[in-house]
Amino acid sequence: MPVIKHDGRTYVLKTFKMMCLKCRDLCVTSNPYPDTAMCKCGHVRLDGGISMGATINGNPWAMEDYSIYRTADKPKIQLPQDVLTAKHQQLRENMIVQYRRQGVSEKDLDEIKSGR
Repeated sequence: MPVIKHDGRTYVLKTFKMMCLKCRDLCVTSNPYPDTAMCKCGHVRLDGGISMGATINGNPWAMEDYSIYRTADKPKIQLPQDVLTAKHQQLRENMIVQYRRQGVSEKDLDEIKSGR
């Protein structure tokens, strides 16, 4: 299962949740592979459940991550939402760098970032 290390703790993915910013639908899966979920408008799709190798299909600017990560040991502590939001923002920033390396124009980047 996917993990996030933060403040000396290891958090394990328990529920995979992404909100589509177009239709405001919440895609949720908490089962292992081959579980899938898709929003009403089809812009966000989660494939693979909570297993390693699960994928998020869609524009990262058209979704918000509300996944639930908890520590495996007692007491169960949930990863703060601001840490998850920062992780999602870092993903977006890394994609911008990659797009620029590929020669994508600023106009096209603005369109991508608008979530269209």
